[in-house]
Amino acid sequence: MWLDGWGWLVALASIAFWTLLIIAIVALIRGHPRGPTGAGGTTALRVLEERYARGEMSREEFVERRSVLSQGID
Repeated sequence: MWLDGWGWLVALASIAFWTLLIIAIVALIRGHPRGPTGAGGTTALRVLEERYARGEMSREEFVERRSVLSQGID
């Protein structure tokens, strides 16, 4: 019945395949770069926009810092 005694091998290979596939997917997700992020996955530009929205800096300061962030590191 079960492939003349080979059924256990087929079942084991199937379990191994799915286990390895799940491990590969998790590794890809964890190792995927998400860009320049700070704590909690917040980008520096997003933090700058929030600070400006709260009134913690002037428009000129915001524009200057935004341009520096847009240029990147030299």
